[in-house]
Amino acid sequence: MSDENDVLSDDDYQKIAKDVKALKAPDKPRQELRAGMDVPEKEDIFGGVREDKIELRETASSRPQAQGCVFCKIVKKEIPARVVHENHDFVGFLDIQPKSCGHVVIVSKRHVTDMIELDVAEQNSLNDVLRELCMRMRKRLGATGYTVVCSNGVSSGQAVPHFSMHVIPTYASNAVELPVLSLIQAQKVPGFVMDDVVKKLSSGGAHEKKKTGSEGAYKGYGVE
Repeated sequence: MSDENDVLSDDDYQKIAKDVKALKAPDKPRQELRAGMDVPEKEDIFGGVREDKIELRETASSRPQAQGCVFCKIVKKEIPARVVHENHDFVGFLDIQPKSCGHVVIVSKRHVTDMIELDVAEQNSLNDVLRELCMRMRKRLGATGYTVVCSNGVSSGQAVPHFSMHVIPTYASNAVELPVLSLIQAQKVPGFVMDDVVKKLSSGGAHEKKKTGSEGAYKGYGVE
C-alpha cells in the first residue's frame, strides 16, 4: 500500500487492475466466469460504494480428473452408464446394483471427494438435479417416496473417493425403514426394465404416469 493511512494510490489501483486483466487473458484457458473472487472497483477503494464480482469457472474440458476413478471415467464417457439426467456440474445414472428400481447415482463432473468441497454454485446445481429427478420418480415411475443418501468419507461407508449422492425411489408395496441402508438388499432388476426406467427418467422420456390404480407392474419392480 502506498501511504500511512492504508489508502490505495492510483498506481496501486492500476496494479490491481493489471492483475485482474491477466486473469481474464486468453492464455488462461481454464478459467471462465464463476463465483469465487471479489475485485474492487476504483470507487470501492476510496469510497467503499460499489463492489463488482469477477467470477471464475473451469471449463468442462479442464476439470481435474483423478486417474483410475470410475466416476470420472463415467463422466468422460469412457465407461458406459444409463444416464438419465445431467447438467453442467453433475450427471445422474442408474446404479448397476439398485436398492430399488429407478435407483439413481448423482456424481459431480468435477473430481471432488467430499460434499464440503463443492462450491456454492455446484451446491445450487445439485439441488436442481436432485429436485428434478425426485419429481420424475414420482410422476413417471409412480414412486410413493424416495430416499436420498450421501456418504462422505470411508468411515461413513463411501466406497469411491468421488462425490456421489444416491436417490432411491420407494414404492408402497416395499416400504423401507431407514437409516440402516446397509440392510437394504440390492434387487436383480432385468436389463429391459432398467432400459425402460432410463426412457422414463430421461429429459426426453415418457410423459407423466397415468393414474391406472395398478401400482408396480413388472411385479415387484414398481415400474409401469
